[in-house]
Amino acid sequence: MATIKTKNSTAKEEKENLANGSSNDEHTTQRLSAFNNFMNSQWFEQWQETLKNPFRQKKEKKETETPSAEWLISQSIAWQNWWQELAKAVAEDSIEKAQKHIGDFLINAELQKPLISAADTFLELSQHILDFKEFIDYATIALNKKPEWVTPNVVVGKLRCFDLRQFSAEIDKTKSATLVLPPFAGHYSTIADFSEKQSLLKHLMDYGISNVYCLDYHSATKEMQYYNIDDYLAQLDVFVDDIGDHVNLIGLCQGGWFGAIYTARFPQKVKTLVVAGSPIDTKAGDGHLENTVDNASPTFFSNLVKIGQGVMDGRFMVQGFKNMNFVQHYFEKYQRLYKMVKGAQNDEAGLERYENFEIWYENTINLPGKWYEQVIDELFRNNHFVNDEFVALGRKVSPKNITCPVYMLAGDKDDITLPEQVFDMEKYIGTPKEKQAKGLAQAGHIGLFMGRAVLAKNWKEIAEWIIKHQ
Repeated sequence: MATIKTKNSTAKEEKENLANGSSNDEHTTQRLSAFNNFMNSQWFEQWQETLKNPFRQKKEKKETETPSAEWLISQSIAWQNWWQELAKAVAEDSIEKAQKHIGDFLINAELQKPLISAADTFLELSQHILDFKEFIDYATIALNKKPEWVTPNVVVGKLRCFDLRQFSAEIDKTKSATLVLPPFAGHYSTIADFSEKQSLLKHLMDYGISNVYCLDYHSATKEMQYYNIDDYLAQLDVFVDDIGDHVNLIGLCQGGWFGAIYTARFPQKVKTLVVAGSPIDTKAGDGHLENTVDNASPTFFSNLVKIGQGVMDGRFMVQGFKNMNFVQHYFEKYQRLYKMVKGAQNDEAGLERYENFEIWYENTINLPGKWYEQVIDELFRNNHFVNDEFVALGRKVSPKNITCPVYMLAGDKDDITLPEQVFDMEKYIGTPKEKQAKGLAQAGHIGLFMGRAVLAKNWKEIAEWIIKHQ
């Protein structure tokens, strides 16, 4: 994916001029330097640590260097409100609101205390301003770009719930098709084809997998508000019939339990099943997501659907994921970004990764309200699938109905789907032990689907495992 540098060639040239001791920018304002000092100060890092544990005991007194605990708490609230308002402006696709909000920070003395310090020289101040221009462009990149598929493909099927994309240039009818089921949790399906170097679909083909397809979920409209899991299963079944029975299903996150339920309902149509970062046994372990569902009021999730007028707004989903790691998403992310644009020489590789991820993560799609409430109630709150109580297309299904070879992939740093929620699947399925395989990747949740090391090691092993069982 092309980086934003093409749009910022002027800023880049100005920064290079500054490095050589020259500048044409005569209309600078000193208050911008406060942002640079804040994002790069040792105090900021100490403040982050204090936010994580604001009531820790002080081992030594540093009244002149370290703000008081009361001040830190008040500032953390102020900054939380500021970032949330900025996120709201971004979510509303309002560049004008976002820029105004940033401007409010720059002239808000209360927010800046005690961060304000003047630049030592005009040259330093000019550099800060150019850095800040680039920072804002990257921080708001998701307002201007949407996720795109990077590997050549063609849409070969279109239904209300999703499209079917064919990635293999040629189809070998003597071999089984492999269908990737991406997550359906508020983000675009392009996570399976994240970037040129981090595309699961491309890696599968490079590793020898034939006839590769992928679902591309549509954002739910108001007309789709009553669609439930059965609607998605029925449309998946249409595509499976189109590409040939005995498919290899690869389910990522939600796509994993979706594929498992489909396999339990139509075991004769699935040759192998791979689940990656998929919560099959939602009650296993002590996960944040499961605890949130268990501790929420019975009407909490249905009220979110009502706010969305019948659909679950993808922005609510992303907000929930962000709140699981608040400091990372609202502070550390922007500090890392500012360090990448600081100075005449940018961290180009880091900025490309940042841009690719930001465009995917901050753009969202909506889910049908009925589908979402069914997932929360039947799968997460009551664990119906594992308990043999889930009804799929008019028939009660059980994991015991799954008898094909199954591969389970989990991440050791995954805080969305705990490894035990994936691996406990082996307790319930009917697949013989000798046809089961497991892999624990060194990755978090999203890294399971696009991390370079995981693609190079774990998915190569999975591809070899699929070929072995053809």
